[in-house]
Amino acid sequence: MSAARRAAAYRGLVAEPLLAALASDRGALDEFCSLSDAIENAGVSDAALAAACADAEQSIATVARVLLAMRATLRGASPAIAVPAVTPGTEDLSETGASSLSEAIDIVARRGFVRAEVPRDLVAALGVDDAPAIRILRAAFSSDDRSLVEALADDFDVAELKAAERLAGQRSLRAGLRTTGAAFRGIGSRERAVEWSDRLEEVRRSGRKRRGALRAAVEATGVCDAEVATHATSADTVWDSLDDPPSFGVRAALLCDAVSSTRISDDFRLVPVGADERRPARVVFDDAPGGSVDVTAFASAIGCDASLFLGPSVRVRRPANEAVARFLQQRAETESARVRLDRPLPEGGGVVVAPPMTFSASRLNMFVKCPRRFFFEYLCDAVEERSTSNAVYGKVFHAALEALHREVRIPSAWQRGEVVDKLCMQLDAAFGIARRDFESELEYAVLRLRARQVARHYVRWLFEEAADAPLEISEVEERHDVLLGDHRFVGYIDRVDRPPGGGPVTILDYKTGRIEEDPEEYLRQVRSGDEAQLALYYAMRRARGDEVARVALVSIRDARDRTWVLALDVAGEAGKSVRPRRDRAGVLRATCSLADLEASIAALTRRCDEITTTGFDHFTVGDDPPCSYCAYAASCRERPDDEERIFAR
Repeated sequence: MSAARRAAAYRGLVAEPLLAALASDRGALDEFCSLSDAIENAGVSDAALAAACADAEQSIATVARVLLAMRATLRGASPAIAVPAVTPGTEDLSETGASSLSEAIDIVARRGFVRAEVPRDLVAALGVDDAPAIRILRAAFSSDDRSLVEALADDFDVAELKAAERLAGQRSLRAGLRTTGAAFRGIGSRERAVEWSDRLEEVRRSGRKRRGALRAAVEATGVCDAEVATHATSADTVWDSLDDPPSFGVRAALLCDAVSSTRISDDFRLVPVGADERRPARVVFDDAPGGSVDVTAFASAIGCDASLFLGPSVRVRRPANEAVARFLQQRAETESARVRLDRPLPEGGGVVVAPPMTFSASRLNMFVKCPRRFFFEYLCDAVEERSTSNAVYGKVFHAALEALHREVRIPSAWQRGEVVDKLCMQLDAAFGIARRDFESELEYAVLRLRARQVARHYVRWLFEEAADAPLEISEVEERHDVLLGDHRFVGYIDRVDRPPGGGPVTILDYKTGRIEEDPEEYLRQVRSGDEAQLALYYAMRRARGDEVARVALVSIRDARDRTWVLALDVAGEAGKSVRPRRDRAGVLRATCSLADLEASIAALTRRCDEITTTGFDHFTVGDDPPCSYCAYAASCRERPDDEERIFAR
């Protein structure tokens, strides 16, 4: 068995007698791994070790007893793990000193080494870079949530994990993962959580195999990693040969420890002492000259030259904690000064003026929400955006309402239950047509059920509106356009109501997103031009000669939402609403004057002038940009870091 394949097996051989004799820590185990490999390589006899067991110095006697017990285990395990002869390193670094950890790493790397040994605690402080299979293995057998979060980070973003931890509350995230992903919001997240729970259970189940359990568990992670699988096979060779091996959790932990390291660069890593039998260079520190084992004293006790046990090393002339703290500080300073390599490089300056275009409310609202996404989407048009399940839900519900109201024009002429049945039937048909557009069968089923609940809520509100004042639904999904200033605007109005005998109209727009819960704040947004939709729809109907009594947003998002309708009652010349309505729960209202609407139109046309005439030398990111569902996020060098995002929506 090659040296590269023996790390996990050898660690297991040493761990069994060492942990039984000393109940020691992982750092001591690392040193014993290194020393046991060295005595085999040096050909130290049983007699020499037996003599050292009687040494007057208790620490030397203990080391000798453990190593002698390890040798017995080694011989009884399998000839496949016999230690091959390894020529001790000839590179002499013993007199080489460094003022910092960075300098020590540079010295070692210049001498041709690709790895250096350091104490295990130091590797942990610098950040262990586990292979994906090892992260999953740790998550399956550890009891805390930290290792679970590290494994889940491959499939969930930071926001999802933070939200899941909050939802877990007093329970652990691990428990929430087991209960069908109950700690996760969103159908897609829950499905992935359930998949992860099944995967971890399969890894644990593989650990119950009588032979080859570690290799089976690594394969059950679903991650193809030849190096980790080889280490697991090597370790299984040891454990399968023992009559009473430790629990599988202990074996898995030893495997994970054996392959842990931290990446300094693409071609250089720091590994714990004893994790690599190829005798890499070692970095030592002023406050840790000999570690838990005094190698020089032990070598003298068994009659060997200590140089047989010590590979090339560089001493950092600082305590370990101080050296690591300085190294981390230098690395952080370097990272902050370097251009973010995961983001596009800045381009040269210049003013970008949009070509003449037809504007819509959605385009203008996007500009307010995030000018940078407006630039990507409407001036670059670089990618085709993939529809989300919520977008498909909105499209389906709009289609069902359009079909319903082409037949149900005057609600008072129908029975409420009859209209509910018709809308549910139209929803079923629309969902059936769009079934393959949903991300999963679960999302399809859940959103279809939600839509049927919203349908009953919608019909109840529809009949309450008709009871307030008779109405006729005169238009559905009608295309409108209007020329305001030098710009043409286009839009599709979801529904237009008017009294059966004629009169002022009501404009309604269905919303699948959350509706503003403060009508005065929404009116402020309309007045300033930050919300374009209702003002533009008002202008479009006025251009057709209609008097407008009300413009309103109607939620079709979720029947449990507190805000169901947000309406702006248009005040006439006398300052009174054209058509008063009675107050109802979930229906929010504000009075919108003609001056408010005129101010909104003026603000919108000024913004269009700025986009198509003045131009911008920089498109900024919005206050709360929609990065999580933006197709251009990966191309945006100014997107906020995850920890800076506002996850309030």
